[in-house]
Amino acid sequence: MNQGERIKRISIAGKLIRVGEKAERNQAARVIAHLIRFHLILVGERDTGWIRLYRDPTSGLYWEHTFPHGKVQTDVSSVLTRLPEKQARAAYGYLPPDPSEILMPLASREGGRIILYRNVAKQSYWEHTYEQDAQWDEPPRMTYLSEEEVRQLYGRLPLIPLE
Repeated sequence: MNQGERIKRISIAGKLIRVGEKAERNQAARVIAHLIRFHLILVGERDTGWIRLYRDPTSGLYWEHTFPHGKVQTDVSSVLTRLPEKQARAAYGYLPPDPSEILMPLASREGGRIILYRNVAKQSYWEHTYEQDAQWDEPPRMTYLSEEEVRQLYGRLPLIPLE
């Protein structure tokens, strides 16, 4: 998407609906949960995890997932809002590369659950992490690493791609 292009602000607000003694998610809340679990990729967090930034791997658009009332009991459970890249970068700092950019796998750790990639064009390092905890079905996460962090985690700066 062209950086000069305006992005219409779109939000999906999920709500909890009382059904007898139980609280159930409305359709919007189920859509948010489905997108986060099966489609969007987690690329950033702030406010100790209460606010999360996701990227749509198909379109490259950014989506922020918030809990506007925190732990306060309200009818709004969470909101998913599309953010322009400029706003996402301002709020979260360094963002993972666009999915269309070439990432070269260099090394792995924790039994292959974490893979180190290098963005050749921008000379930067990224870790792609898949959480495999049965209790928490977290989406995959891309994390930027400095050269110093790569050396600490891998003992060196790997330069040869994984085969």
